[in-house]
Amino acid sequence: MTSIEFYRAIAPIIVELKDGHTFMFPPILEHLEKIKLFPLDVVIIEDKVFAKHDYSSTVQGGSELLFINDIPIKTVVNQLLKYISSETREHAIAQLQRFFPVYLLVEFGSPDEFSAKVKNSEIKIVEIPSVCLESMDGSWLALPPYSYQYLEEHKVGILTLSSMENPKEFGELLKGIFSQLKEKDADLIIDLRDCMGGNSVLGDMVISYISDKDLHVSGRKSYQKVSEQLKKQRDYEWLQNAKIGDMMEKNARRIYYLH
Repeated sequence: MTSIEFYRAIAPIIVELKDGHTFMFPPILEHLEKIKLFPLDVVIIEDKVFAKHDYSSTVQGGSELLFINDIPIKTVVNQLLKYISSETREHAIAQLQRFFPVYLLVEFGSPDEFSAKVKNSEIKIVEIPSVCLESMDGSWLALPPYSYQYLEEHKVGILTLSSMENPKEFGELLKGIFSQLKEKDADLIIDLRDCMGGNSVLGDMVISYISDKDLHVSGRKSYQKVSEQLKKQRDYEWLQNAKIGDMMEKNARRIYYLH
């Protein structure tokens, strides 16, 4: 059994857990530079797939893909979604959109070309040659964790997140963003479509700028039960008399209760 065959067998089982934090990446990611890929960046809206950019210069941007290798595009999408762990279909679609060439490779291999029926001003069948990764942008493999742009003509800022990491750096970015928005009396769009999750503290940081209430994306309390054996130990006297600060982690939302 090859690594791809193993992935095809195991990934759908993991997906049944419906937990975006429990997933299995395709085993071919580290070998992509040696493999030919479907050459389109795509946009997926519900079950429809549109060409965003074609690195083989075969399909016009904005064209709708109706069939790939004689398979209806809705069927193709559903076949690929079985490999993507997520709590919601919408989030799975976002991940499929980002890594469409990779999951297509998992399911259909790496042929020299793909046959596709596309719709633009007319419906036609085209042969789309596969291309090497070096011929593609490849930015979808390593998106920056977050980026920001301000559209002066629309008076709106767009904060795009692909992962939630590095709170210190993100805090500095937010400080600048909301200072600008306040100065220009502008709106903010937060684009989470490609976000793969991460540290929920970043969500708390955003909320702190848009709400006067003390809200948190998530939190928890940990309870510590003390056994009779521990109570007989010499150190238990310290445990009873310790200050709250001695029994708390630096995470302010985690408090230990003794009983």
